Amino acid sequence: MLQVRLQEQFPAEVPRLHRKAARWYREQNDPVDAIYHLLAGKSWEEAAALIESVALHELEQSGEDSRLLRWLQQLPEAVVQQHGTLLAVYIRLASIALPSAEVESLLARVETNLSSTPPENAGPVQETLDEIEQIRRVWAENDQDVWAYLQVERMIPRGEC
Repeated sequence: MLQVRLQEQFPAEVPRLHRKAARWYREQNDPVDAIYHLLAGKSWEEAAALIESVALHELEQSGEDSRLLRWLQQLPEAVVQQHGTLLAVYIRLASIALPSAEVESLLARVETNLSSTPPENAGPVQETLDEIEQIRRVWAENDQDVWAYLQVERMIPRGEC
């Protein structure tokens, strides 16, 4: 109720208030609520940096892969792709949790975007491309429906995955 009224009466203030709330939650050592406010306030880079700093803890200690995936899905794809760790985690979680057609679309977009990466970033780019190749290889070995999708929809010859 209060958020709706705030958004209606003072829409320009909402992002600033979310950033202020995020800062307070970070000071209280509560990154989960800080991330919520950064995403709500569309502070994408700051949210990405904080998510990146807690990603492994979320997976290892909390087992919160679904929460981490939701956070990553809220970030613009371009922001995720600028953070190598986030991109690798996103690809891995997506390949496990999302429908294969959605993941294939994500992988194709990532490959397209990475193809224009400057040579000085070739190492991290190659690691990501290797991860994509590994995911496709696992799909080809374990899921004939995904393999059929890749062959029919993308016209990929058997030797190229």
